Amino acid sequence: MLGSCITATLWLTALAVLLAPGAQAAAAAFGTMTQKERRIRALIEGIAECDKECGGLRPPVLHRHLVPDSRAVCNDGSRASFYMHDARSRYWVISLQPGWLCHDESSCLARHRETPVFTSGGRHSPHNVTGHSVLKTDPSNKLFWRYNMVEIQYCSSDLYLGNSTDTNQFGFAFRGKQILFSTILDLIQNHRLDNGHMLYFVGTSAGGVGILANMEELMGAVGDAGYPDIFVRVILDGAWYTGDMEHGGMGMSCPHNATLPCMTTQLLRNAFDLWGVQLRSRCAREHAGQEWRCIFGSQASKDLEVPMFVIQDHYDKYQLMATSLLPVPQHASSTQFLQYFKRIMATGSRVRSEIESLPPEQNGFFSMACINHNALRGDYTRFPVHIGGRESLISALQCWMTRENATLRSVGEILGGGYRRTPGVGYFFIPNPYRADDGCSYRVTDTCEYPQCNPQCVSLTTTFESPWAPLIQLVPNVRVMSELQLYTESSFAHLADQARLL
Repeated sequence: MLGSCITATLWLTALAVLLAPGAQAAAAAFGTMTQKERRIRALIEGIAECDKECGGLRPPVLHRHLVPDSRAVCNDGSRASFYMHDARSRYWVISLQPGWLCHDESSCLARHRETPVFTSGGRHSPHNVTGHSVLKTDPSNKLFWRYNMVEIQYCSSDLYLGNSTDTNQFGFAFRGKQILFSTILDLIQNHRLDNGHMLYFVGTSAGGVGILANMEELMGAVGDAGYPDIFVRVILDGAWYTGDMEHGGMGMSCPHNATLPCMTTQLLRNAFDLWGVQLRSRCAREHAGQEWRCIFGSQASKDLEVPMFVIQDHYDKYQLMATSLLPVPQHASSTQFLQYFKRIMATGSRVRSEIESLPPEQNGFFSMACINHNALRGDYTRFPVHIGGRESLISALQCWMTRENATLRSVGEILGGGYRRTPGVGYFFIPNPYRADDGCSYRVTDTCEYPQCNPQCVSLTTTFESPWAPLIQLVPNVRVMSELQLYTESSFAHLADQARLL
């Protein structure tokens, strides 16, 4: 219907020129409108009605919907929203926004003052938004543009985990979990999400942490609502954090001038208490009293049957900042720098090892030896980093998406039974016009082992915003490099050139 209306709109433009208002008025005045002209005018009116109904050539947008649950509110108590584009499809892509977190009164009030879009709905939530990346509604979004699209607002500052019953002493509510669960159930009850549909969750940064930690319980809520035959997959982007975060970077006290809060054990414990987190998953039961461990990818994904595709930088800049490994102190000695660098290297090695250990039957990944964060914030079809000089993000993602049998799991199967199948609902797969070639790769990683060793990594001077672009001290002098006795001088010369420090 939409395609025919677009074609009709083009005809409308041409016909309107033939029968411009002045020409029509003159014809009517002199009573000389011919039968042909009357037919053309009727055609114009019919096409105009189609144009009004379909939106003509205007690009579809995502429309705002208030989450109907009155408990699903932002930090300041205003009603949370989600944005939706209904393509009348059985395929869905649901995106959880990024946006870090706040963890105490000081950080929360500063967040509300400086970036109220992350703490408030209301006037900070436009009625319509234009989708980007996986939510673009035009064919340049090759893998998802025909899907129903939903973006869940992140205005709770709690990694979508908060479940507080009341506002706290400084007037904040933390209801991220309520926002997430209520949105999904509203899509089922009021927007045609149904058994037999395919659902992709795309979680970027904080959104990815939230969907992974909540996945088991969320699938239980969907199954209990009578929809065990919705098929689910998860795409994580810049959301795979390792247990190194609990050690506070170098194991020292966090610096007062840290760019991000240093993720110590105590900070995570305090944040979970502030947010009123109540996780009901195997991970939470295994780590009773230390549920904050379930924000780490290796713990949250353990024994979880949902198929995942992980997009991750080995040296994610936010993870390095949150563990106080970046920025390196300006006046660090060679010995101190060597300690920092080895910890940074260890973090990258651990990230890569954890991702590669994901069961290969249903999980894919695209992991890069870069210092960056989030590949899906721009046009993922043209993401510049290739692995091995040829494997692109879209080719790996497309390959994983089209592995029909191995990566297809329903809610009931993810939960491991206990749900009766809906009669008449079976496995299905709508052929993708951009189907991957046979023999494609969906588990792709850089094999070089130092930061920025892939020559297509984004330049460090653009990765790190002013004012600390010049302090990328991953490349000190050649003497310190030689102390590592791990890499050639030419390898680090390349890295130094990227950072423009030589």
